[in-house]
Amino acid sequence: MSRLNQDFLSGLLFIAVGAAGLWWGNEYAMGTPFRMGPGYFPRLLCWSLVLIGAVIAAKGLIAGGDMPERLHWRPLLLISFSVLAFAGLITTAGLLPAAAAVVFIGALGGPEFRWHEGAILAAVLSAGAIALFKYGLNMTMPILNI
Repeated sequence: MSRLNQDFLSGLLFIAVGAAGLWWGNEYAMGTPFRMGPGYFPRLLCWSLVLIGAVIAAKGLIAGGDMPERLHWRPLLLISFSVLAFAGLITTAGLLPAAAAVVFIGALGGPEFRWHEGAILAAVLSAGAIALFKYGLNMTMPILNI
């Protein structure tokens, strides 16, 4: 068993994300528990991430564990790209193409991707997103910018 194991590395990741959130949101006013400012809850969540990460990393150091598997780049890159595609398409092309793109590109990252299943999944989930956000929540966003 190695000290550089899955638990230790995931704990470090939690700590890094929490610390980045604390650094990024340090300019928001904290407020008090009775009159919370815009930075109160995000800071609370970030400190919780740091604490949970420290506990997980300590468990990994004490108990040891298995080495992490090798990193799979294809899912990591395609899912990240799908989020960026959604961010770029939601204002320029509308909800329908943005939702379809995030689902289809994200599905490309899976090991057993099939084109027809990806297209059906994108169509169904895009229709669900339109039903939820446009009609269920009455959000003012275009379905399709032409």
